[in-house]
Amino acid sequence: MHMIAIVIAENLPRNEGQFGCHVRRESRAAKKATEPTGFVADVARRPRMEVQALPENSPPITTDTNPNIMPHGVYFPGFSSLARLPLLRDWFVRRRLAHYLSPRGGGLHFGRFQTFAEAQAWLPKSSGFDNEAFSDEYVQVRTQRVFAFDYPVMFWLREAFGSGARSVFDIGGSVAVHYYAYQKFMTFPPEVTWRVCELPVTCCLGRELAAREGASAVEFTDSMDTSMVSADVWMAAGVLEFLEHTRLEDLLKCAARPPRHVLLNKLPLYRGEQFVSTQNADGDHFVPHYVFNRERYIAAIEACGYRLVDSWDVPERVYQDPSQPDRDFDAYSGLYFRRI
Repeated sequence: MHMIAIVIAENLPRNEGQFGCHVRRESRAAKKATEPTGFVADVARRPRMEVQALPENSPPITTDTNPNIMPHGVYFPGFSSLARLPLLRDWFVRRRLAHYLSPRGGGLHFGRFQTFAEAQAWLPKSSGFDNEAFSDEYVQVRTQRVFAFDYPVMFWLREAFGSGARSVFDIGGSVAVHYYAYQKFMTFPPEVTWRVCELPVTCCLGRELAAREGASAVEFTDSMDTSMVSADVWMAAGVLEFLEHTRLEDLLKCAARPPRHVLLNKLPLYRGEQFVSTQNADGDHFVPHYVFNRERYIAAIEACGYRLVDSWDVPERVYQDPSQPDRDFDAYSGLYFRRI
């Protein structure tokens, strides 16, 4: 016996945040073989003839601003009437939640919360970023290559070095991945110093790598106290949204000497109100993070005495949340500020 099922093509490449939808014939035996087990099954399992509510502490689900947007954020003409059916909406959101919580959900987002504590209480227990698994990937991969979103940063960093900059403060720079990778494509001044601010585990791995590579220009700190920082260039890529109590504008105001150049990359900026969401970082680790209002974020840095010189899209990073599809956006952002 067979059934016709609408199936979300969850295994398609996500480089551009693309999803697909198709109709396939699926036997009951095959469907049962692919059903999730364990923790994910508790979320995904549904009785055949009744609606099973989402977990009591699940994030709120709002009404789509576009009635043809399916609950996983995909445009499907003619879906508006079906989207009003609680059974279907609950089914799609539940399916995407199960995907998010699974090992295949790395990089995905889910939920809207008021605080980090509220988001953390909802998430399954995990160690976050302070573990060697994250750092090992950066040592093996990110120190060896650059990505499309790195090129705007490299361009403005080269301009900064050309205008006399000789020191870099790299917030969340892992094991100094930018220092190692960028040198393959640009020349650093011989007297450059590169200070990385990171979590304790990553600092230890970074110091070991620097010793092996003879990178005497690189140093590490796990302190966010910028009162002793006087670097010419500040960098931060894909990290500021994960800092619960730290704002870049506050770090700039406390600096011993404000930097001449500020390079930010892979920031979740959009036109709506700031909120807290969650991310499946790599399939096993879950973390809360901010999604910032673009205009207010830029204005806060400009108020510290800076001018926005350049901005760029980072389409390799997208924000798609099946529980809040009206807040989705197609690309993260990069920003370059210069002190006035």
